[in-house]
This record gives sequence, C-alpha cells and structure tokens, in this order.
Amino acid sequence: MKWITLKSLQREFGLPWMVCEQIIREQVRLVSKRRLQGALIGGLFLAGFMWAVLGADWLLPSVHGWRRVAAEVPGLVLAFFARLVLPRLLAGEAILAAAWAHASQQQSTGITTP
Repeated sequence: MKWITLKSLQREFGLPWMVCEQIIREQVRLVSKRRLQGALIGGLFLAGFMWAVLGADWLLPSVHGWRRVAAEVPGLVLAFFARLVLPRLLAGEAILAAAWAHASQQQSTGITTP
C-alpha cells in the first residue's frame, strides 16, 4: 500500500499530468469493483456512515450539542477514509504498473510528450 501522487508519476515516468490523472482515476475505480476489496471498502464506509447517522444517537441518547458532534466524528472520519483514501492506497501497485505500461508504450511508438 503506497500513496502515489501525480508528481511522482510525472517524475518517474515522464508522463503528462492528464495521463497520470486518468491512470490514477481508472485504477482507483477498478479497485472498488474487485469483490474482496470492494466489500472491505463498502463495509467500512457503511459502518462509519451508520455510526454517524444512527449509532451515536442510539447509543448515546442523552448527549447533545458539541458532545454529540464529538461522538459522530469518528464515524465520519472512517467513512471518509474508506471512500477516498483506502481505494487509492489499495490501487498503488496497479497505478505504478499502468503508468509503466503507458510509458513503455509511448517509448516504443516514439511519441514524445511536451
């Protein structure tokens, strides 16, 4: 699991930023479609979201105001992590492989990037 940035792809493979963005977006989308990883991401997101929406209210009915917000924040953080961060971490190796394939294809065809 490695966080891959646009800048690191540009430096390492010499690809334009639009191509790097497309590679990252496509590989992250494909991670959520895999069964086990998709179930992990969906389960964590659902757990965090349900805690923020229902769990804090059901388990802590007497808590109100800022204390309620403080009780709901961990669920929102878990939902954020599962939806935005975890798929990109899981797709790290696939992103590097796709970028390497694209760069080698560009070199073999003789296409140069500006």
